[in-house]
Amino acid sequence: MRWSERLAACFVATDEIPPSTRSDALSRQPSLILFSLDLMTCVLLLAFWFTLATAQAESRYTQQLFRRGLHEPGVLITTAPLFVLITLRDARTGAEREAAIPGPFLLGAIESEYHVRMRKTTSHQDVYKALAEQQQKEVQIALSQPNRTFVFRNRRARNNVEPRYTRATLTEVRRVLAGRNRKEILAAATANESWLHRIYESKKGAMDSFAYRDAVAHALLERGILVGHGDVTGGLYIADK
Repeated sequence: MRWSERLAACFVATDEIPPSTRSDALSRQPSLILFSLDLMTCVLLLAFWFTLATAQAESRYTQQLFRRGLHEPGVLITTAPLFVLITLRDARTGAEREAAIPGPFLLGAIESEYHVRMRKTTSHQDVYKALAEQQQKEVQIALSQPNRTFVFRNRRARNNVEPRYTRATLTEVRRVLAGRNRKEILAAATANESWLHRIYESKKGAMDSFAYRDAVAHALLERGILVGHGDVTGGLYIADK
């Protein structure tokens, strides 16, 4: 029997149990033992399916995407940054929350938290090199955090990575994207006007618009789609076509 058939058997109605399992106490016991074993198999299959589905969903945002979101080769300062998806852990309570934030914001928080400073320079040309060295230190600190989980005790650092959107906003955005496949999302993201951009562009006020934009970025990163925001309009763009 295939696993899907076993799974369907889990939901058999009580009146569908063969009469031999419901006749009398003596004859019922062996049948109930067999039914219990089948039920245990179904439970294990359900647990396996749930674990597999969860692992597949979590694996869509990879360390490689995280690295790319943190640093683009040859770019020290950008006005069109890529987003990264991290976990923020409260230093006092231990509570955790996933957040999508622009990569430079995370590096700025690391600079404040770990007191990463640019060394003294001797010339204008040396400034560029010193800045690159500082950025590399911050990137290495970010990449070294297990499971991309960060604890910031410095208030300035915490403010730098505080997500603009609420959990409720993220849930709302996930619901909108739930019925869309990757091809549809990429097509909508590359269009000047689309249902995807209207999720945040239709909001009144810059703060609400930014909140929904960042929530959309979060939902896209969860699907393994690397996304950033533009430097003029602030609209989302896809790094990978």
